[in-house]
Amino acid sequence: MSDGPSRIVLVVDDEPLLRDAVRFEVEMLGCTVIEASSGHEAQRCLASQTIDLIISDVRMPDGDGIELLRYVTSNFPHIPLLLMSGFADIALWDAYHLGAHALLSKPFNFEYLGFCLMHALKIGNQAWAITPQTLSESIPKLAEGPICIGRGGMFVEGLQKFLAIDTTVAFIFEPSNTCKQGLKGTGVVRWVRERSSETLPIGCGVEFLSLSESTHSWVQSWLAEEKPQAYIPRSL
Repeated sequence: MSDGPSRIVLVVDDEPLLRDAVRFEVEMLGCTVIEASSGHEAQRCLASQTIDLIISDVRMPDGDGIELLRYVTSNFPHIPLLLMSGFADIALWDAYHLGAHALLSKPFNFEYLGFCLMHALKIGNQAWAITPQTLSESIPKLAEGPICIGRGGMFVEGLQKFLAIDTTVAFIFEPSNTCKQGLKGTGVVRWVRERSSETLPIGCGVEFLSLSESTHSWVQSWLAEEKPQAYIPRSL
């Protein structure tokens, strides 16, 4: 964490023990923590205080995490929200499409929570500046398939047999009908959909880690103009 003002993180869960555990880990990263026991209480916090990031459970009485996510995406799109769930409450691609920056399955690794939190708090030129430590020639590469960009990543249509969740990939896409600007950078596969449905095609969701200078500049301008709600779109 930087030497600037402490970031304020809102932790939302109806289980006090889990709130305490998450609070401890987040405070260890140098953040200030505010707690709420429900989605509706979290909304009241948002109305009265400045919040930099939200970590919320999905299943809660008096306003669940999905309702809170929709509320935040519509009213506070600049605030990142990380979802936690111990159940199959929502598909990964739906969570990212609704605007979540991550979906953490309970029990989750607190080191991964810390990575997601720090990554979500990066803004401006700091965003997408992470370079993988082991970027070798053998890293999977994406270069084909229509794509659709969101606030933090992209949907790539088509079955990429070599990909699995958490795979680090490099990508180089030429300009196309679905993306007027070519894209070059690295990312992490956050979900893979191997079967299509009537409304959703086969494909994968990739979160941006790093972008080339020209790609970074164009994406920032495009986001400022288009203001998409999806963090990673679930389709074209």
